[in-house]
This record gives sequence, structure tokens and C-alpha cells, in this order.
Amino acid sequence: MPQLKINMAVLDPLGMPLSLSIVSGECADDPLYVPEIRKVQASLGEHGLLYIGDCKMAALATRAYLAAHNDYYLCPLPSVQMPIAALRVLLEPVWAGTQVLDPVHRAPEAALDKPEHIANGYAYSVTLKAEHGGESIEWQEQRLVVQSLKHAIAQKKPWMRDWKRQSKR
Repeated sequence: MPQLKINMAVLDPLGMPLSLSIVSGECADDPLYVPEIRKVQASLGEHGLLYIGDCKMAALATRAYLAAHNDYYLCPLPSVQMPIAALRVLLEPVWAGTQVLDPVHRAPEAALDKPEHIANGYAYSVTLKAEHGGESIEWQEQRLVVQSLKHAIAQKKPWMRDWKRQSKR
């Protein structure tokens, strides 16, 4: 069966398409972001925009491209960029109770609604260096370590069921 990938950049919150590409499905995802971003930059003619993507957008070359063009990005770091050992180092102070967590709230939908507490987390900065256009560039990346409250509850449920079954034996 033939495979294809459809890349689309949309303007949020409208969902208005800004660019679209259809490519062979056998290619890697990582190198598809920069060409699509270039189309958006050419179309809008401005920088300082926020690009939001999945973990494939977290490739260092893509982040370097955006930093070099004074744009911003938001994407989860996959295990290639954030190995389990490095994540464990970030989480140990949380588990030990020495890392202060900030509440994350969803903005209210109506004026009288209260903000909904949806997660806890903290932020830290790292300095990154990469090659871009034959030159070495350096930028500050803000990283967020966040735990969704709903996700935490969902993860506990199967564990609690297993624990209750074993404790009855």
C-alpha cells in the first residue's frame, strides 16, 4: 500500500491552514518541519512567532533553525533529547520534596468561572549550542517539567487495582 504524510501548518486558534505539503510516507518526520516553517515565515513575513509541534519537532536542528530566526517553539522532548536518566535527575528533587512545584491552571472559559488546577510543575533554563547555516549559534531554552493531575490519577488506577488484588491473597 502506498504511504504518504500530510504536513500542515495552521494558525491557532482559528485552525486556518497556512501551508500544506504532501510527501512520501517512507521518509523521516524530523526534516519535514523546517521546510514547512520556511513557508509560513515567507507567507507571514514576520518572526517572533510560536511554533507548536510534537516530539519530532524537538530535533535539535529544528530548534536551532527557529532560534536562529528569532522564533519560539513548544514541543515535548523525546527520550533522544531527554534520556530517562536525565529525567530522573530532574524528578528526584520533586520526589524528595525539595523542589517547589507551581500549580498550572486552565484559564476560565467565562468571566465568573474559577481557573481549573490541571497540573503541577516547574521550569528551568539551559543554554544550547548547535550549528546552523555553517555557523555556531547559542540560545537559552526554557524547559518545563509538568505532571498532569488527570494523567497521574489515570496511572494510579491500574496500579491500585493490582495492589488491592494482591493484598487480598
